[in-house]
Amino acid sequence: MFRKPTILVIGAGANFELGLPLGKELMNNVEATLRFDSHGNPKTNSADGFRDVLRNEFGKDYVDYAQAGTKLARVLNLLKRSASYAFALG
Repeated sequence: MFRKPTILVIGAGANFELGLPLGKELMNNVEATLRFDSHGNPKTNSADGFRDVLRNEFGKDYVDYAQAGTKLARVLNLLKRSASYAFALG
């Protein structure tokens, strides 16, 4: 297709055309997928599916990864609230 070395520059919103989420919606989806209790049990339907992926990949150690995911979800939630607060301050 290309006969010379070619660089494609794609903006951050390129995935929008494919129907994929942007910004806040993406953060919400990731956060929901990473919500587990302290025993590695999912708190949302999307976390349920992700737990199965973790179990297949890491066996009984999946709980450690689920707990790490929960910590990441808390950070994402904090970032969302901080961003909303900063935006409100204008």
